[in-house]
Amino acid sequence: MNFLAHFFLSNKIENIVVGNFLGDFVRGNKYKDYPKEIAKGIILHRHIDTFTDQHPIILQTNKRLHADFGKYAPVITDIYYDHFLGVHFDKYKFENQSENDNLTEFSTFIYQTLEKNYDVLPPLAQQVFLRMKQQDWLIHYATLYGMEQSLNGLSNRAKYATHLPESYNFLKQNYSSIEKDFLLFFPDIIQFVHEKLNE
Repeated sequence: MNFLAHFFLSNKIENIVVGNFLGDFVRGNKYKDYPKEIAKGIILHRHIDTFTDQHPIILQTNKRLHADFGKYAPVITDIYYDHFLGVHFDKYKFENQSENDNLTEFSTFIYQTLEKNYDVLPPLAQQVFLRMKQQDWLIHYATLYGMEQSLNGLSNRAKYATHLPESYNFLKQNYSSIEKDFLLFFPDIIQFVHEKLNE
């Protein structure tokens, strides 16, 4: 799962949002350096990643991508799935979300939450957050333009993977099949996280 999905699965709980974001930046037992509720979000992030990596539908999407993109297939899948969550955002609700929540209001809540907790974030996470807010990643994930920019950004970071820009064309050419994968998968991850949050 990529940023939008991790934020959504945090159920609008402030400390879980912060911890779930930090899950990409905090390694090993360093989560113990954070307050208990933020640490819970970091651990939740890890549970989400483990569940996702082992799920048969995710493995199916990865398989679609593997011949063309090799080891980058799971990373591309994460980005694709954020796109489809953005497209279908109004379809899904957690108990802390109101019926009127939309992607724009949700994104504003996330940016405000991270801004409020900016000093808790390590330097790299601060940099990523500032770019995310400035470029409004969470809204742009829902657009094909945003997908093109995200996938080009992945290509720029993966210095030797010159074929990655083709992942945008792959998405357009296989849009309905990947969308179907997402729609089958996402209710499962919601149920899984609901159970984790209520343990």
